[in-house]
This record gives sequence, C-alpha cells and structure tokens, in this order.
Amino acid sequence: MRISNWFIIKTLYVFLLFAILLGLSSIDKDDGYYLNNDGYLFGGFESDLPTSIKIYNYVIKYSDKYEIPRHVAFNLLYRETTYLGPFHYNYNPYRESISGAVGPAQIITSTGSWVYGKKLTKKRLMNDVGLNIKISMMYLNYLYKKYKSWDVVCGYYNTGYPIVNDYAKYCCNNQNYSKKWINVEYMDVKL
Repeated sequence: MRISNWFIIKTLYVFLLFAILLGLSSIDKDDGYYLNNDGYLFGGFESDLPTSIKIYNYVIKYSDKYEIPRHVAFNLLYRETTYLGPFHYNYNPYRESISGAVGPAQIITSTGSWVYGKKLTKKRLMNDVGLNIKISMMYLNYLYKKYKSWDVVCGYYNTGYPIVNDYAKYCCNNQNYSKKWINVEYMDVKL
C-alpha cells in the first residue's frame, strides 16, 4: 500500500496546526501578573508563584477575613521581617528571632498554638507561611477586640504589653505602606 505525498503533507499540516494551537493555549495571555477583582495578585499556577506574592495574597485574604486594616498588616510584616511587598523576590520569610518568634509575621510557637487552638510545632509555624499569616491576623483581631486601639494592638504585638511605642506608631500611621515596594509600573504588571 502506497501513501500519497498529498496525504503526508495534509497529515503534517494538521499535526503542525495542532501543535501550534496546543502551544498557544499554554501561553499566559497577560504575560505578567495581574490583580483580580478581590485584590489578589496572580500570574500562573498558585504553586508556581514566588513566595513574596503568596505572602501578599495571604495578607490580603486574612486581613480582610479578620478585619485588619491592610496598612497595619503590611507594616507589621515590614517591621517584623522587612517584607517589601509582592515583588520582593529575594525575601526570606523562614526566619527565627532571638526570642524564638518564627516566620514572616514572627509568631512565638506557644502564642500561635493558643491562638490557633491546636498544638503547633516551630517548624510548621515557620515553614507554612499561609498559616503563619493567618494566625497573625487572628491574633491582631483578638487584640483589637480587647483593646479597641490599633496603636495599642501593634505595641502589644511587638512587646507583649499594651503600650504605644515607635513600632506601633509606624504600623498605624504609615498608611502609604506600598511606597516602600518596588515600583510595579516597571514590572510588566496589569493593575
């Protein structure tokens, strides 16, 4: 049985067309990151996002859920671990302070376990950045219900005492927290 040249050309053409269409469907149409309607930053699969963007998304999610002003939440992370926002690609959230506080929001394991209502290990609290931020926002919510002042809440978060210190003033008064961040205009970002 002889296959005609015309059949081979048609088959190659169909195969090539299929390969091109398959390749085009996998291209990120925005070719960058974008904010969805809820304010989350996306651009690919969630698991493929840089840690700094995941942390940004967790702060948005949990600050909204636990009614924490965003400027307080982001300024707290800046003061705790110098987090500079979603495009801080070399940010290291896996830290431990000399007092034993861990992760991006620097939670002490005993406090985290109490707030979360379950025994947590230092390793989990340090490595699960989503849980670390969730517990931080839960704790801030608890403290706000108790003290009714963001200044006092931030001072307490920092020292363990209901005081207003420079840390607290910074977290509460610096509402334009994103000025510290890398300028997104030049980052191929659709805002």
